[in-house]
Amino acid sequence: MKLDARLTENITNALHNGASKEELLELLRVHPGTGSTVKTLERILYTLRYDYNLDIEYRDKQYKLHHNTGSSKLNASNLFLQYSQIAGEMVDTPDSVDFGPISKTADMTRLRELIVAIKTRNRIMMHYRSFRSDDSTRYSIAPRSLKFWNYRWYLIAVKLPDEDFRIFGVDRIVKLSPTSDFFEKDTYPKVPSHIIGVSNYSEPAEDIVIQIDPYGGQMFQSLSYHPSQRVTKLENGNYKVTWQVAVNKELIELLCSIHQEFKIIKPTSLKVQMNEHIERLSRNLSA
Repeated sequence: MKLDARLTENITNALHNGASKEELLELLRVHPGTGSTVKTLERILYTLRYDYNLDIEYRDKQYKLHHNTGSSKLNASNLFLQYSQIAGEMVDTPDSVDFGPISKTADMTRLRELIVAIKTRNRIMMHYRSFRSDDSTRYSIAPRSLKFWNYRWYLIAVKLPDEDFRIFGVDRIVKLSPTSDFFEKDTYPKVPSHIIGVSNYSEPAEDIVIQIDPYGGQMFQSLSYHPSQRVTKLENGNYKVTWQVAVNKELIELLCSIHQEFKIIKPTSLKVQMNEHIERLSRNLSA
């Protein structure tokens, strides 16, 4: 489950001193765009426990962040809280940090550098090694956002001087060098929000509509992949799921991962790309 930086900071602060279920639910109620049900709270606590390794105990009707000196969970806890504190101070929070599980500890230094650069709106020079080459390439960029997707952190930046959005895997960044150049908040366009995943930022949003069986519909009621996601129960017992997003490979991969029966209502372009993707898979399997 993706956690909003500001909300996560508020919850972890409450857990330091101990908080009842009602007190935690109240934090959800006052946070815009977040569900305030017990199920939502349980999913957040599950994510903090098992994705972030925070040792949260429930005793005497209170949830509390347990500090066990010498425990590896304490190190994970300190790492996460340090990260959360930095992110919580960012001017662009929550848009600039899309929380996912902390990966390697070694990535934290690079993430901290990027968070500071986003916060201060500092143009940076970056040496980046792609998967296609052993040599690094030098880029001048304006860092705009960080996003976690499919167990990997990505930097979304404006590449200079052409001002195109580019996506960089944080683990492939070789070197970062801040410059003396800073930019105002509106100097460059905002990062488009109509994306599931991290590709096709230049493509427009489309109305995506699928119809899925009852089990799949209930699954989507529990799992939201984008703020625009809407789930409606139909008279025949099936469900309609809609998004306003760009068609990209992550959306196609998401749909291909669904085991329940569903059909694409629109757009036609998504049907075409899905068929092409399935044909490639079929060729690879038969090779």
